[in-house]
Amino acid sequence: MSENAKKILQMLSEGKITVDQANKLLEALGNEDSKPAQAAAITAKGVPKYLRVIINGTDEDSNAKVNVRVPMALLRAGIKLASILPADATNEIDHNLKEKGVNFDFKNLREEDIEPLIEAMTEMEVDVDSEGSKVKVFTE
Repeated sequence: MSENAKKILQMLSEGKITVDQANKLLEALGNEDSKPAQAAAITAKGVPKYLRVIINGTDEDSNAKVNVRVPMALLRAGIKLASILPADATNEIDHNLKEKGVNFDFKNLREEDIEPLIEAMTEMEVDVDSEGSKVKVFTE
């Protein structure tokens, strides 16, 4: 077994990467001659550990500042918890979200959807500048 393959398996055992990501890295190692840039891109980006939300701005009374780091493990746990909620609870959640203007179907949230979501979030960065306030959402 190559040294790189051992490193990938070590990262998997430490929970730094998912099984799917490890599989992709091992496949990339098998095709090093044909795809060296792809393997480098996967390992260079890494697996995000946090969803970060930063808000700097002013309101009429005082400076408003928010700096939140949400662990991705918490997001994963939330998705797993959602999958065991009874139908009555998910119906109530959906109803309350719709009352608040959030059109989201909680019943369609599945545990297997979280990893593709997190992977997609590695490319996401949201920056909003408006009248004295800045909002930034990204993964790290």
